[in-house]
Amino acid sequence: MDKLIIPEYENFLNNEIFLKHSKSKSAPVTLMRVNKFLNPTLKEIQENIVFESKRLFYYVGEEENYEVNAVTEILKAFPKEILKELQNTNSKEMKFLKSKYEESFLQEGAQYLDVVRGKIPSELVEALKIFEIIPPELKEPEFYESLLNKYKLGEISDIFIRLEGNKLPDKKEIDFLLSQQVRTSAAITFLNNPSKYKKAKEELQLIYDLNFNNYIPLFPDYSKKQMESRSCKFLEELVNVVNTEEMIENISNLVRKIIQKDLDSEDSQKGKGDISLN
Repeated sequence: MDKLIIPEYENFLNNEIFLKHSKSKSAPVTLMRVNKFLNPTLKEIQENIVFESKRLFYYVGEEENYEVNAVTEILKAFPKEILKELQNTNSKEMKFLKSKYEESFLQEGAQYLDVVRGKIPSELVEALKIFEIIPPELKEPEFYESLLNKYKLGEISDIFIRLEGNKLPDKKEIDFLLSQQVRTSAAITFLNNPSKYKKAKEELQLIYDLNFNNYIPLFPDYSKKQMESRSCKFLEELVNVVNTEEMIENISNLVRKIIQKDLDSEDSQKGKGDISLN
């Protein structure tokens, strides 16, 4: 992997986590996380579920050799008959899911760059550097982004920028949107809805000042994770229905057992009564 060099930033983790140190050692450190992804369409999500359902349904072999992901973890919980129905986009299960489908807040079928920036304590960064053997969780970008929410040193910006052929939108288009104080559009979306629009403009301006167009091909691609996330969300309603049906069935079985137990008890009592009368 080519190591990406962004002016004034330390490439801390796999071309995704970058740190900007202040001149003062005690001052907070700016953390920036960058990745790109393709936001799938409804059709692509359905096709992915069909593929994963077939892969799970027809898999023959050692269970430990089966490649699992977030989608298959959900699918494994379904009964075989539902798993079979999910292999057909025209099945009643798929039609039910489609009726409950919520569109993404980002344009479907479009590619996006996601840039998150915030601050973390400088002493924390120094602590992270002392590990001779890096623990697994410190290799996960999500861990570093979670630090921003944990310490809350000022506002956290999260900007989604729609890419066209691995390129940022024309700067003139962005300048116009910013002049109108647009927070959500086809080109840009400020997820955290910053309270100070001036700050949001600065964050977006920084992306152009740092010439991100030169680095986009090297930023990690999260398209697969985005597909998994959207597919899991798509399956959510069916999980709720299946769980409700199972719960109702379990309660019904329990009630039947209680009733049967009472009936058996009554028969037993009648039997004892008959014996005492003789």
